[in-house]
Amino acid sequence: MHPFSKDKISLYTSKICPFAHRAVLALLEANVPYEAFEIDLTNKPEWFKEVNPSTKVPTMRLPTGEILVESLLIVEYIAEQYPQSRLMPDSPLDRYKVRLFIDYFGNNLQSLPYRLMSASKDESAKAELYTEIVQKLHTMNDKLLEGSDEGPYFFGQHFTAADIAAIPAIERLEMTLEFNGFDIKSITGLERFNSWKSAVKARPSYSSTVASRPELIKAYSKYVK
Repeated sequence: MHPFSKDKISLYTSKICPFAHRAVLALLEANVPYEAFEIDLTNKPEWFKEVNPSTKVPTMRLPTGEILVESLLIVEYIAEQYPQSRLMPDSPLDRYKVRLFIDYFGNNLQSLPYRLMSASKDESAKAELYTEIVQKLHTMNDKLLEGSDEGPYFFGQHFTAADIAAIPAIERLEMTLEFNGFDIKSITGLERFNSWKSAVKARPSYSSTVASRPELIKAYSKYVK
C-alpha cells in the first residue's frame, strides 16, 4: 500500500527534479496544505507504481483519491482550483500570453542543461552550444520585456505560472554553465532576464525549496558522456 495523506494533497516529488519543483512552487504560492513524499529517482520504491504506473514526478494525489500528473497541468489545476493565488491572470488574453511564454520556454530552453552536460567532454560541441545558449537567453530577455517592461516577473508585479514554469530549468542551466567553465554573469544584454531571475529566486517559496548546487551537480553528472 502506498503512503498518502488522508486529509491533504499528497505530492510525490523529488527535490532534484525541475518538473516536480514546479508543483511545489505552485502549492506554496497558493498556500495549499500538502504532504510531500520524496521519491529517490535512482531507486524508486515499488509502491510508487500503484500511484503512477509511469513512476514520474511530480504526481499529485487529491484527498478524494484522484491522481494528477504532468507538471504544467498540475500547475494549471492549482491555479484554477485556487484562483486567489493569481497564478493565472484573469483575462483570457493574458492567460494566452502566459501559456505562449511557457510553450516558448519548453520548446527552446528546457532541454539546454541536459544538452550542455552531455557535451561536457567535447570542447567544440560545448562552444557551439554555448553560442546557442547565449542567443536563446537574449531571446528570453526579449520575451520577458514583451510580457512587462518593468517586471520584475513575466507579468509585471504578479508572479504567475510563467515564472514557475521557467525558473527550475534556469537554475539548472546556471549550474551546468558553471560546471562547464562558463560565467553566465559575463553575458551582456540580459538586464531584464537578470532582474526576473533575482526576483523569482528571492521568493520564499523558491529559496526554501530549491536544491543546492552540490545536489544538482551530483544528479546531473550522469548526463556527462
